[in-house]
Amino acid sequence: MNILNQVKIMKKISIIVSAIFMMACSNQDDYTFENPAYSEDEIGVVSINNGVICEANTRGDVSEKSLALSFPSVQAYTAFQQKLAAMSDAQRVECVKKLGITSLKELEIIADQELEEIGNSAQSEDEFRKNYELYKQKYKGILIPNDQDETDLNLYAPDGEKIDAFIANSDHLYVINHQIVKADLEDKVDCVMNRVNASAAASVKSGNIPVNNGCWSPYSGKKTYFESKMVYNYLRYQLYSKKKMWYGWKNDPARQYYMKTNLTNFTYIANGTYGQEITIPRPLIYIYENGVESGLERDMGKVYNKTYPIKGRIRIWTDITVEHDANGNVATETVNGSWYIVGDHNYPSTASQVTIPKCLDSKAYEVDILWTAVN
Repeated sequence: MNILNQVKIMKKISIIVSAIFMMACSNQDDYTFENPAYSEDEIGVVSINNGVICEANTRGDVSEKSLALSFPSVQAYTAFQQKLAAMSDAQRVECVKKLGITSLKELEIIADQELEEIGNSAQSEDEFRKNYELYKQKYKGILIPNDQDETDLNLYAPDGEKIDAFIANSDHLYVINHQIVKADLEDKVDCVMNRVNASAAASVKSGNIPVNNGCWSPYSGKKTYFESKMVYNYLRYQLYSKKKMWYGWKNDPARQYYMKTNLTNFTYIANGTYGQEITIPRPLIYIYENGVESGLERDMGKVYNKTYPIKGRIRIWTDITVEHDANGNVATETVNGSWYIVGDHNYPSTASQVTIPKCLDSKAYEVDILWTAVN
C-alpha cells in the first residue's frame, strides 16, 4: 500500500477517533493529551525540487517556496493533525511557522497584508485595479478567489478549513517517510456558502433579531459577521469583519471582538492547561483583542440534553461599538469577578474583580441561537 493510500485511510480513522475522543471526554473536567506515536522533534523540514527531496534545516538554506514538512511516519503525521485540530486557526499557523515552513494558510494571511498595502497606497481606482491584477497573478495556482462573490477581494487557501491547508506548502506538498505527498485540497473556498448566506440569514429573524447567523454594519464601509453551526453536538461560531476597499470588500484586520452569551440547555467549555477541553460556568464576557486579524473560529460549548434544542441570545461588540472615553480610548468598568475568556487560545481566567470593556446592551449586535442536537 503506498503512502497516499495510507494517508487517506489514516485520515478517515482520525476523523472517527476524534469524534469518539470528543464524546468520551465531554464529561471530564481535566485530562492531558499525550501521544507516544511521535515526538515533535522528529518533524523535519526538507526542500523539494523537481520531485527530489533534499535536506534543509532552516528557511534561509534554500528557496522558501520549496520547503516542506517531513514526517517520519503516517502515525506521526496523523498525530500532528490531531494536535492542530485542537488549536485555533491562529495557533495552527504559528505552530507550523515555528517548525520552519510557510503553509498555505500563512500565505493567505500574508496575501491579505499585501492587499491591505495595495489598497491603501493606490491613488485611484485604475491604479488599484492594475496592481490588484498583478497581485492575483502572483498568487495564481497557490491561493484562490471567492468565485461566488465578485465583491470579495481576498484570496484564500484552497479547502482552507482542512487541517492539510495548515500543513502543506505553497505547492500543496509535504513528506511522509521519505515520500512526497500532495495534499488532497480542492480548489474551493469552504467558507463561501457561510459568508454568502450570512447577510441573507440576517433577514431570518425572531422579531428584529437574526437567528444563528448575522451581518451588521456599524456604519458605511464596515461589516461584522457572526456565524454558527453544530459540529458533533458542539456549537461552533465564527466572528470576522470586512471593510470596503475601492470597488470591493476585504478582510478587516483591525477589529477586536467582545461577546456576552446567555444560552440554555448548554454546557460551556474552554481549554485547560494542556489545551484539553474543560467545563466552565457561563463566562461573564469573551474578550478577543489579539491574534484575530483574520477573525476567529471556536467551539463555545455543547448541548446538555440532546432531547432539547440550545436556545438563547448572544450579544456582540467590536472595538467600534464598545464605549469610549473623551480621548477615544476604550472605556472600562470593574465588576465582581467571574469566569471570562481572554484571547483566541480560549483559556479561561478568574479573579475576585475584573476590569472589562464597557459594553452597553443598546449598542450590541444581537443574534438569537436556536440549534437542535445532531443525532
